[in-house]
Amino acid sequence: MTSLSRVAVWKILLAAVLVLQGACLPTASDDAFARTFIENLRTRNPGGEAQLQPRSEMSRAGWDAVLVSARDLSATVPDSVVLREIETLRDEHGRARKLTYGVHSGTRYVMVEIWLVSHEGQTYVNTLQITS
Repeated sequence: MTSLSRVAVWKILLAAVLVLQGACLPTASDDAFARTFIENLRTRNPGGEAQLQPRSEMSRAGWDAVLVSARDLSATVPDSVVLREIETLRDEHGRARKLTYGVHSGTRYVMVEIWLVSHEGQTYVNTLQITS
């Protein structure tokens, strides 16, 4: 019998809890996109600006303003980035997904909420909130 890693067990348990709560599971591409955005924030990579929804409040404010809002996110490589919660919203503009991650680096722990939207087949970050 093959033993599962602790991470695999946590992912299975998280998926089960989310299904029981009636949540919509994110696609692998949503999770990868959000994790890339967190990495771009952490490393201050200007490539993260391309992930912002065009003409959104965040995009109009500019990448430097986004980085100011991400000041609580440690620049060191995180010990873990764990998907904690998923919410979905559908309105007249389409479907939005909020992915909430717990990011642990050393003694620092922050929650990162990323709202994703899709337009013409492209995914963008619409809203970001980081709390410590």
